[in-house]
Amino acid sequence: MSDKIKIFVVDDSKIGQVMLSKMLSDASDDIEIIAETTTAFGALFMLEDIKPDIIMLKLNIPGDMESHDALRQIREKCPNIYIVLCPMPQDRSDLDDFIREGKADNFLPKPIKQITLERLLARYVEYRNRGKE
Repeated sequence: MSDKIKIFVVDDSKIGQVMLSKMLSDASDDIEIIAETTTAFGALFMLEDIKPDIIMLKLNIPGDMESHDALRQIREKCPNIYIVLCPMPQDRSDLDDFIREGKADNFLPKPIKQITLERLLARYVEYRNRGKE
């Protein structure tokens, strides 16, 4: 990878943010965590200024906006962002719909495994490289 992959982590748990950031850093030196926030509301507010390549978004954050609305607004603000959903086991029912409808590009189920994260990043690099051809 030549350019660093800029990643924005959205998770209501600070522990979840730290763990995912550590796993991402362990996966590659070509990763840069450019921002973290605890809500989709916060993510929408920050998105235009930070311009990430990937947003990793936990689904169904308690007290936050509805996932369908959050994904629609993220896609409207940043149509080229690669959206990775990070659902808890109980939140996986809508995943296929989100991906089929183009609201998300991929998912990384919790609990996250390092090998799964590394495969996802490899798929993103392929996706990014196809766009540059």
